Amino acid sequence: SKSGWKFMVLNSMLMKTPESVKEDEFAQIEWMENEFAQRNSKNRYGTIVFMHHPFFDNHIDEEDGYHSITRSRRSGYLDEFVKGDVKAVFSGHRHTTIPERAYQNIRLINTNAICKSFDNTPGLRVVKLYEGTIREEFYRIDELPEKVEFKM
Repeated sequence: SKSGWKFMVLNSMLMKTPESVKEDEFAQIEWMENEFAQRNSKNRYGTIVFMHHPFFDNHIDEEDGYHSITRSRRSGYLDEFVKGDVKAVFSGHRHTTIPERAYQNIRLINTNAICKSFDNTPGLRVVKLYEGTIREEFYRIDELPEKVEFKM
């Protein structure tokens, strides 16, 4: 926890291919649920999750694919995220830019790669956290600022 926010990093491979690592996935779910249960003033603004794979590209019911979390598992995790007061999920994996999506009030933000990009110039995302507010901006690698201002 930092400045009222809680941060959680999850292994999305356990969500994507759970049949081969069931014990590990169950352990991650148990840990995640325990972390969500420990809400207090140190994380009063909510939780931000970081993981490699996005849940989906366009909509929660789309077919399984190489890039996203297994369809049968998406709703379960996202429903737990709602209960756990997750405000945003940041992911990558695609090496492309897909528009921001949402699940209920959770922002699902996928960021292009900083190395090889398949659809446009690579870059990185800067995330700024304020009192209850998440602001983020993607910078193309050829347009990186010399410094980033963290003012409201």
